[in-house]
Amino acid sequence: MNSFILISFVAVLFPAALGQLDVCTSDSECLLTGYHCCKDTPFCCEDGYMCTGSGTCISYGVIIGPCVGFVVLAIGIAFFIYRRKCRNRNV
Repeated sequence: MNSFILISFVAVLFPAALGQLDVCTSDSECLLTGYHCCKDTPFCCEDGYMCTGSGTCISYGVIIGPCVGFVVLAIGIAFFIYRRKCRNRNV
C-alpha cells in the first residue's frame, strides 16, 4: 500500500518537475472542432464561452446579461422618478 502511494506521488511529480504537464498552447490542440484553448491550462472551452481558469467555462451571456439588465433597470428607475417629479410639479 505504501509503495503504491509513493509510486503515485512520484508519477505525478516527475512530469511536473520536467515541465511536461499537458497544457494547451494553441486551438489546434483541442480535440473537438468549435473549441478554443484555455492558455496554459489543460482545458478547452466551446466557442462563445470564456475560460475561468479552474477547468470550467462560462458563457459570455452570463457576464453581459446582468450588465445589460442593470442598465435597463437604472434607466427604468430614472424614468419613473422623472415622471413622478413632473406630475408633482403640475399638481
